[in-house]
Amino acid sequence: MDVTRFTELNLSDERLAAVEALGWIVPTPIQAQAIPAGLNGIDVVGIAQTGTGKTGAFMIPALERIKAGAGLQVLALCPTRELAQQVSDDAAALARGTSIRSEAIFGGGGSRRWRTDMRSSWRRLAGSSITCSLSESI
Repeated sequence: MDVTRFTELNLSDERLAAVEALGWIVPTPIQAQAIPAGLNGIDVVGIAQTGTGKTGAFMIPALERIKAGAGLQVLALCPTRELAQQVSDDAAALARGTSIRSEAIFGGGGSRRWRTDMRSSWRRLAGSSITCSLSESI
């Protein structure tokens, strides 16, 4: 099946509203292929250029499968702080209109500062469904 619009993906009303608020109308090729598989619980390995919507390709199905209020359910490991923050921001935008929260966590600096930052992060994570982290920080 060729997907030409997000409305053809059988997404929740909240997700369609979030996608529309982002100005997305037509899924990119990676999204059109990965979202249906992800919604059906099928593992996907997706490779695409920067800026092609890979975060939406994996985060939309993840958000559709999350049970709000059931604690941490998605862990996105990212190679850089910047990408961890970007993925967290994108997840928050795609979770718009729901009680699903996303947080980015990462270490750095001296060990004392890192421990203080992590204690603060864990408190924020207590109510978060999605965490995006620098892989070295876990």
